[in-house]
Order: sequence, then C-alpha cells, then structure tokens
Amino acid sequence: MYLFLIQHGKTIPKDKDPERPLNIQGKKHTKRAASFLRSHGFLVEEIWHSDKLRAKQTAEIIGKKLFCKNIKERDDLGPLDPVKKIADQVQKQDENLMISGHLPFLEKLAAQLLTGVQKKPIVKFQNSGIVCLEKDKDWSLVWSVIPNII
Repeated sequence: MYLFLIQHGKTIPKDKDPERPLNIQGKKHTKRAASFLRSHGFLVEEIWHSDKLRAKQTAEIIGKKLFCKNIKERDDLGPLDPVKKIADQVQKQDENLMISGHLPFLEKLAAQLLTGVQKKPIVKFQNSGIVCLEKDKDWSLVWSVIPNII
C-alpha cells in the first residue's frame, strides 16, 4: 500500500483572497505532479483533503488526472490538527491513499508513521511536492519529488 502525501499548491496571498485558492503556478505545479504520478502508473483509490480550499483544489486536480472519484473532505487534516488519529486510520488502509494537506501536519504525520514519534520532521515538503510512503510490515520512505524536478 502506498500513501502519497502532497502539500497543497502555491496560493493567492491571504490579503487578496482570504480563502487562499491556488494561484496559476500552484495549479500548474499540481497538474505537473499529477501527470508525474499517472505517467509512472501510480493510482489512488481515495484522496483525503482538509476543509481548506487550497487542499481541496489540489486534491481535485490530482483526482481528475488519476481518475479517482473517491475524494473526501475531512475536518481533521488542518495545519495544526493532531496526527495520531489519522496515523491510526492510515495504518488500517489496504489500498493506495493520498492526503492533500498542509504543514506542519504532513511533516508530523510522515514522522509519526516512519519513526513512531512526530516531534522532529524528517521529510521536507514543498508546495505541490509529493512524498511517497509504503506500508509493508513497517512504513518506508520510497521517494519524494518536487515540481522543479518533474
């Protein structure tokens, strides 16, 4: 089972739009990330995203490219939400899953899954960048890509 963690794309500044939707570059980079996944044969059965517009737009762009119709908004994926509950739920998943979210949540979730503690980030995220974890017996970091190299 693969878990793909993607930090939402770059956004319009809060002073211009408090909803902070993706800007042109954010959409472009997210489409590039989605194309990368598709061209390498990665599929997801489900995408979870926070209730923030930027995470939703990121999830929808990826979902469209990967033909994933099971996109779920969750109220427990915010930037400062605790990660333990999500980590426990992810542990029970058998099918590929993507989470579209925010920092520091994604950093803490990756650390929790990989090391059992979330205090120190061990994976660097960037807007529209993807971190791929794999669950076998334990979790492993398989790869990470950022828009500038895909």
